[in-house]
Amino acid sequence: MLSISMMKNGYLVFSIFVIFLIVSSGCINMQMTYQVKVNTDTSVENPKISLTLDRAGYNLLKLSATGQGYSSVRELIQANISKTFDSNDIDYDEEWNQDTGKVTITIERKGKFYPSADSKISIIKKENLIGYRDLTYYTEQQPDSTNQYYDQQQSEALANYMLSGITLNYYIEMPGKIVNTSANVVKDNKAEWHLTGLEISKTQIAAVSEVPSVSGFSSVIAIVSLLLLCIYSRKKSRDNN
Repeated sequence: MLSISMMKNGYLVFSIFVIFLIVSSGCINMQMTYQVKVNTDTSVENPKISLTLDRAGYNLLKLSATGQGYSSVRELIQANISKTFDSNDIDYDEEWNQDTGKVTITIERKGKFYPSADSKISIIKKENLIGYRDLTYYTEQQPDSTNQYYDQQQSEALANYMLSGITLNYYIEMPGKIVNTSANVVKDNKAEWHLTGLEISKTQIAAVSEVPSVSGFSSVIAIVSLLLLCIYSRKKSRDNN
């Protein structure tokens, strides 16, 4: 069986992978979207995850929820994702498309928080740079010497076929201009990853950006405000005398 690492504190996306691989004999079809904003204080803001899957996939999630003692898919996902988002106050929504027969599950946390120490997300700030890395989906590749039937290339081809229906679209907004990243697309302070199949588990989501300094205009406003405060203070002191 294909080995896929799962985040200790609960990103559900790869547990979904495992469920599908165990019970499905065909290709998997699921689209995952993740959006997040990184702040200069190393916090993340308004993270949002969307999963789009067909009715068969949704029914598998229902079976998984029942097997784990949850009453619904909603309860299963909220129990897992609350560990990642460091909050029980999570917005959950299911929207069914009657034309396609697919459902989009959206999980969102409002506000900002700092990733916990045991999270797969790490944010490091050093001098004028800030780095973001998410290893939730990444699996370190190691040759499988126990497989007597397929070589490494054949195993990867089989795994890629099984996962060919899975896509990950990852969007991140950094505090400043991005200077280094593993992303497919970069636009100033925003980066995008568009991954399919096995390349999802082979890619480290990482980006390094500049830390924006106070703009010249903002500095002028701050100086003017300080001068006005000094003038006001002196005037008030003279009036009192």
